[in-house]
Amino acid sequence: PLRLTGEGIGPKATFSARLIDMGDIFVKTQFERTIKLVNRVCIPCEYALMRKDTPFGKRFKFTPERGTLGEGETHTIKIELNSDLLGSVCEDFEFSMQGTSETLKLRVKGEIVGPTFHFDAEKLDFGLVSHGFTSSQYICLYNTCEIPMKFRLRVLGDEDRGEFKIFPESATLEPEDRVEIRVDMIPMSVQSYECHLMIDVEDVGQGLLSVPIYAKVEVRFILSMY
Repeated sequence: PLRLTGEGIGPKATFSARLIDMGDIFVKTQFERTIKLVNRVCIPCEYALMRKDTPFGKRFKFTPERGTLGEGETHTIKIELNSDLLGSVCEDFEFSMQGTSETLKLRVKGEIVGPTFHFDAEKLDFGLVSHGFTSSQYICLYNTCEIPMKFRLRVLGDEDRGEFKIFPESATLEPEDRVEIRVDMIPMSVQSYECHLMIDVEDVGQGLLSVPIYAKVEVRFILSMY
């Protein structure tokens, strides 16, 4: 009798890379990268993405998510991410292969960051101002990144008093653009003021940057002679 022995092997496929480093990505911007999936044996390989339900993991899109590789065939898989979350990303994705318990593993890492911006002054100093009269100061806000930013300005602690008016109070600043901001002060108390101009950025956070405001208020008397 002729005895034949051997060991059956299942499908074997590999990615062209095991790690994708996205680097820094601005929030709500599109990231795209492609990767190759190669069949290394002479039998078909049917694969399928095992979905992840983590906060970042579920925001990734793979195209295609499943398919069948013929002998020696290569598929190009597109990876996309458009995240509205900020933070560090380190996700391990797995693809199952029919006929084996082994999985294809791919790690994707990076950092989702918010817009970058700055003011052109370190403080707003109104100096000596008159009680009940309007005084104004100007400051410029610069968007130094590649995405638009929707912002709102406020003076901390002035929500109920209403002694400060900001123009514009809110707006969308386009990439690499600037806006001049006017801050009007109508002091209703005779005192020294030390407060802060705050900036909130939509979908990013509140109070991300502050500029101190200083003023000293006096009462001016107007003498009239008849």
